[in-house]
Amino acid sequence: MKLSRSARKALDKDLKPAAEQREKLMQILKYPPGQFLSPEEQDLVWKYRFFLSQYNKALAKFLQCVHWDKDEEVKQALDLLQQWITMDTEDALELLGPSYHHPKVRSYAVSRLQQAPDEVRLK
Repeated sequence: MKLSRSARKALDKDLKPAAEQREKLMQILKYPPGQFLSPEEQDLVWKYRFFLSQYNKALAKFLQCVHWDKDEEVKQALDLLQQWITMDTEDALELLGPSYHHPKVRSYAVSRLQQAPDEVRLK
C-alpha cells in the first residue's frame, strides 16, 4: 500500500484507466453525496487521482480516500486540491460535513460557496 500511495506519485500523473476501470470510476462519481467508498474503491480513486482531477464531481470522492493521518498523503492531497478542476458550488456543501475535518479542505469549500452567484446563495 505504501508503494501505491506515496512512492508512486510521479508514476501516477500520466496513468490512464483501462475501459473497465474507467467504467467503475464513473460509477463511483455517480454515488450520492456522503456515500462511503469501500477500501477497493478508495484505492482505485487514489490510483487515478490525477486522471480524476479533471472531473469536478470527483473531488469529494478523492478527499474521502486520503489517509489524513499520513503526512505524505495529506501533502499530496492538498497540492492536488489546488490543481483540481473547480467543483460545483452545491457540491462544496459536502466538504463542510463531518467527514471532512482538514481546515484547508473546509476553507476550500467556504471559498467555493463565497463564489456562488447570488441566485444560488438565495435558494
